Amino acid sequence: MKLPVHILKTKMHLPQFPFNYIKRSYLHERYEQHSTCKIVLIAAPSGYGKSLLGASFANTENCSVWLTLTKHDKQLKTFIEYIIYTIKKEVPSFGDDIIEICNQALALDDIDIVVQLFVKNLERLNKTICFVLDDYHTVNTKTVNDFINELFCYDIPNFKLIIISRNDPSLPLLEWKMKQLICEFRVNDLQFNEYETDAFLKASKAQYPQENYVQSLNQITEGWVSGLKILQLANVPISKVDMQNHHLDSKVLTQYVVHLLNAYSVSERKLILALSFSNEFNCDLFNELQSVIAKNEKISFTAIKQKLIKDSIFIIALDNDDNHYRYHHLFQKLLQNIAKVEFSNETIQALYSAVGHMQLSKFEYGEASVSYLKGNNIHMALKVFGIARSRYFNNSDWISLEVLMNVFEDTNQLDYAILFITKAWSNIYSGDILNLKENFDKIEASIKKDFQDKPDYSHYMGELFALKAYYYYNYDVDMHKSLDYSVKALNLLTENNCYAIGIAWVFYGGSMQALGKSKKAVENINIQINKIEQNCIKSNLYLILCYINWLDGNILQLKNIAIYLNKFAKYANNKEALANSYYFSGIANYYLGNKDDAKDDFNEFLELKHFTIIVHQFFGLAAMVLFSLKNDSKNHMDAFLNKLELIAFKSKSKTYIDLYLAISARTKWVFNQDPASLDWAMTTDLRPFIPMSDFTSAPIQQASILATSNTIEGYTKALELLNDLLLFLKGNNNIVFTINTNILKVLVLSHLNRVEDARLLFAELIQTARSFQIKLPFAILGDYLYAFSDIMFNDSDLRFYKELLSMYTEADGTNIELLSKRELEVFRLIEQGLLNKQIGATLYISEKTVKRHIANIYKKMNIKNRKQAVKMAHEIHN
Repeated sequence: MKLPVHILKTKMHLPQFPFNYIKRSYLHERYEQHSTCKIVLIAAPSGYGKSLLGASFANTENCSVWLTLTKHDKQLKTFIEYIIYTIKKEVPSFGDDIIEICNQALALDDIDIVVQLFVKNLERLNKTICFVLDDYHTVNTKTVNDFINELFCYDIPNFKLIIISRNDPSLPLLEWKMKQLICEFRVNDLQFNEYETDAFLKASKAQYPQENYVQSLNQITEGWVSGLKILQLANVPISKVDMQNHHLDSKVLTQYVVHLLNAYSVSERKLILALSFSNEFNCDLFNELQSVIAKNEKISFTAIKQKLIKDSIFIIALDNDDNHYRYHHLFQKLLQNIAKVEFSNETIQALYSAVGHMQLSKFEYGEASVSYLKGNNIHMALKVFGIARSRYFNNSDWISLEVLMNVFEDTNQLDYAILFITKAWSNIYSGDILNLKENFDKIEASIKKDFQDKPDYSHYMGELFALKAYYYYNYDVDMHKSLDYSVKALNLLTENNCYAIGIAWVFYGGSMQALGKSKKAVENINIQINKIEQNCIKSNLYLILCYINWLDGNILQLKNIAIYLNKFAKYANNKEALANSYYFSGIANYYLGNKDDAKDDFNEFLELKHFTIIVHQFFGLAAMVLFSLKNDSKNHMDAFLNKLELIAFKSKSKTYIDLYLAISARTKWVFNQDPASLDWAMTTDLRPFIPMSDFTSAPIQQASILATSNTIEGYTKALELLNDLLLFLKGNNNIVFTINTNILKVLVLSHLNRVEDARLLFAELIQTARSFQIKLPFAILGDYLYAFSDIMFNDSDLRFYKELLSMYTEADGTNIELLSKRELEVFRLIEQGLLNKQIGATLYISEKTVKRHIANIYKKMNIKNRKQAVKMAHEIHN
């Protein structure tokens, strides 16, 4: 099986057993006694033989796979990819559908669908897989733990998981114990007893200097396997140990490792120490390091490797080809302690730089940047950091970027332009926008200091301008400045920086629209669509066109562009763009009053939302909640709200958190008349957020609660809020949201018995809404719609008004006109004899969605099965 470049085969090999390995028979007996447990946890500090015990357990299973995790696997997407490709070693067909998701998605924050697909793949297996996850503590994050937790909510008969960790993972261990799902092995279990210590010494062919040597050695080490091994290898007589006061701390162990290294020549000793500066090593790195510390001597990698293995030093093979190795984590740390004493600063820096060169040759840019930093090679550290950040940006890999930034922050190495501006992008990701503005001057000064008169000056100034465009659009609401900075950014940025270019185009289009210059913006964007070849930028340009037409109220044009984006996405096999096309198509159909089509589109978006970025996931879920709210549907409401909450608080963005709280309060108010929701609405002061819409505005949710509060105080505050919103919108050319806000204002005026004001505003609204064909938002007026029937409308406005009155009249039940556009497409394909799977492939929707459409068709057409559906279709067409 050929692996993708970013998947390391070396992490999938079971560790090799040393010649003096002692099988822990009583632990194996316990493992077999708990063979029905689905989960095995081996948790203990470093050096207790956890990995070898896990490997010995795995060897007793018919089919086992191994994965050694690192801190680079924290992101759920990366973690899932490694899980799938590891199982593929035994079952090549496993998880192809999940890999497709990983290839398309920028991040996998929606765990449910991945878990369901994973379970389906496991259920198809004809054998039990025992999966060992080593070094789980390196990825002990909420998303990874949520995945593992969700997975074992299912009863999977053919999957067993062994977790090896230095500490307890944040998993429901107590709950699993109560359900008898888990078997645990801890420090007390892993400690060697005297018999095992004796067996180990005999296997190592050690000489006993005194009668009570085994007992004394076991007492000093407290059964700690690595401590025992270090003492034995160091060959330190027990008589020299102070039994009363001695304990094996890091300082003492380092001294014993010094004794151990005395058995090697000076050159060998230096090379053994030098290898500790890399987390893994091979022959090429060995030769690089040898050129640094032993230029005049030539020692072969094979010779020193075989000697380390023969002496049972803490070296671990990472593949079956004897090419890649690493030291045991504890031993590596002890060697580094010695190296920092024995090597000069210049030598240490040269060694780290050599490691960085090797990592760079393997395109491990983040790791190489850190190695150069540790070697005080700031120039190379920053240069390689620039490559790493570009990759992280374009892949929206914010987690890896934050991990890398933290290393630089920990070493107080932030006084460089590239780090200042990267930190600013992190501010956007985390929602810390106010802190962003405070640093603009500092960022600009550092760019001038580091890059003045250099080629990269324009590039980084372009990034700064894109950041300023973002800030002035969203927070200062200064559209002129936002436009100015977005144009400056586009003039300076190159196509290599897709992310910054996308941000610049978004706020170019957004500010032009707000300033009433949509026509010119659309012309320029269409020129770019025809000019740019990169699909990632082109799909963003289509997105901007959707936003502009949405805010301008050109709903029919929005629908057309969403359809075009849908076709483009299918042609380019871009599922992120496909998800966004359904999102905007749903919005268009919602405003046009096509409730069934809107529901279908939003459901399609939910099927694909894990392919798109977090901001679109968040507002897409918000749209689905509010759409369901307006249609009195509680289906999946709690699940949607839980996902909104997860994204909001994970992002730490005040905008997201405010909107989540507002939607949650409105939901509780609509379904339960929750007094706490009304208290929240009466006392909360919320700041408007651009762009404004039903789905992105917290104040409009607040006003909606107050507008139905049945209190004069509530109506009065609602009117104040709505007037403030309309004032805020006045200079921003947001037609759709202005109409929505005024519809709610009509309701409030009616409640306050300001009848004439309500009638005048409603008459204006009918004229404006008719020209944009916006219908469904009028539903909130309810019976008040009929109160305006005596207004003297012109003929066009009267027809539109009558459409609003009749739009909610129920049809009688068996007419084909009841079917939505998508249901009609499914109905016609049923007539042609296509199966569900074939229908899904034809319409680019899931089989689950097809089944839902067919259930709706049966209900609306009053039929019971496929045969009746085909018969009715023939009758209709004949």
